[in-house]
Amino acid sequence: MRTSPSLSLRTCWEHIIVHHLKGAETVSKKIVQLNFSFSVSKAEYEQAVSQLAQQFADLRGLRWKIWLMNEAEREAGGIYLFDDESSVRAYLEGPLAAQVKAHKALSNLSVKQFDVMDELTAITRGPC
Repeated sequence: MRTSPSLSLRTCWEHIIVHHLKGAETVSKKIVQLNFSFSVSKAEYEQAVSQLAQQFADLRGLRWKIWLMNEAEREAGGIYLFDDESSVRAYLEGPLAAQVKAHKALSNLSVKQFDVMDELTAITRGPC
């Protein structure tokens, strides 16, 4: 079910406000940006990664993944939102990331991690 941007914004702000009012320490969600070059056709790449989609969906602490493709530059990757640092670490040190790192058709792997700036993200209707 899709939520409206205003509902999503309200929900994000409610979450932020409740945590601040309670004096709770908020756990910063983590973004992982993973990019790499690929040496196969787009169709071959899509066929290979489509078999992994459910494994990504089942990762503990992963809220969502956006799949990226720049066919002209032969680059692909993903933007991931994780609940916390331990979920990121479990993914990056786990078998799914190892499979990506070891794949013969992939090279120039780049992994960057970022904290989510919740309050500003809520203003611009980013996902929580």
